[in-house]
Amino acid sequence: MQRFSGGRSRVSSPYAVNRPSRRMPLGAIFGRAGPSSAMLGQLRSPVKLLSRMNLSPKVAAAIDKFFAAHERVAVAESLAQYGDASHEREAERIHLLILKISRREIDRIRGLVKAAKRDYRDVIAWASQSTRRYVVGLLRNGPAAISGKFTTLQPASIQKWKRDDSIVVGGLSPGDDDLRGLYIFKVDSIEAAEALVAADPAIQSGQLRFEFHTWLAPGGLQVGIPSDYLDIDVH
Repeated sequence: MQRFSGGRSRVSSPYAVNRPSRRMPLGAIFGRAGPSSAMLGQLRSPVKLLSRMNLSPKVAAAIDKFFAAHERVAVAESLAQYGDASHEREAERIHLLILKISRREIDRIRGLVKAAKRDYRDVIAWASQSTRRYVVGLLRNGPAAISGKFTTLQPASIQKWKRDDSIVVGGLSPGDDDLRGLYIFKVDSIEAAEALVAADPAIQSGQLRFEFHTWLAPGGLQVGIPSDYLDIDVH
């Protein structure tokens, strides 16, 4: 309990830290070698460790809730890189939004932090839109393509993909080059797309082949909140 003039008192917060006017470098907190296992073990709660990195208690609690113990320091170190510069505004909000759309992937967090440092409004926009991962398939001539013959996918294959709700849109390319069409699949991985198209006769024969790419698309192609958003309340 800390006593103030006027007889009023305030209960100390478990997250209370002495915050300097400028963000402390991690080396000043842990030393050049970084936080040791002994240091981590001595702390009663990972939240206290994360608070020492000048992250807000709410951000520290979110890291503690959604990330494994061995990941928390790396996540906190990445987030702590945002908020120093004068144009890096709303640090707590941006930290929480980055965590919300991180899918618990540390590399994705690092990429989002870099994007926020360029323009934090991008992170706000991405988090406010419904997004999901799609797979874009560029349909091309295969190694067994017959010269002068325009080969297409079987209509039965496309109808099956539609019935299974595995395709969003697709169509043929009428040009004379190698490209024969473009299709957007509602699957989460390239491996799933490869398995989906493998039964088509033109793919099996090698006359056609797909070149797949993952794609994150905002709005329009999906209704609702993505299932991989973390349950973090951001105001």
